[in-house]
Amino acid sequence: MFVCGGQHLRDFPAESEDFLFRSSDGGPIVYTRFMDGAFRPARKRLGLKASGLHALRHTYASLLIAAGESVKVVSERLGHANAAMTLNVYSHLFPDSEDRTRKAIDGAFAEGGDGPRADSVRTAETR
Repeated sequence: MFVCGGQHLRDFPAESEDFLFRSSDGGPIVYTRFMDGAFRPARKRLGLKASGLHALRHTYASLLIAAGESVKVVSERLGHANAAMTLNVYSHLFPDSEDRTRKAIDGAFAEGGDGPRADSVRTAETR
């Protein structure tokens, strides 16, 4: 049975330096035992294509970025040493300035759009 992260942490409270998931003796989960005994069988039952934990981690990061989380938050959630490390791996997924500026202008001129409007009085004064 799949248990969401919040419920898992309520059932198994962890300090910041603890393992999020632990073996039955409280220690770290052995990778091969976990992959062979839990992850691969679950993936097969769900009919998902072959992939490993790295793909799951990448999906998690990608979903955080798509939801608009900052590079700082994504970096913290992934346990990266700093935001630069996160940007080295995932910078292609963050919207760049060109995307944001294009979207801002498109929104401003869209029919019935409620995007930001230029202040025509002050804009005219600067000419």
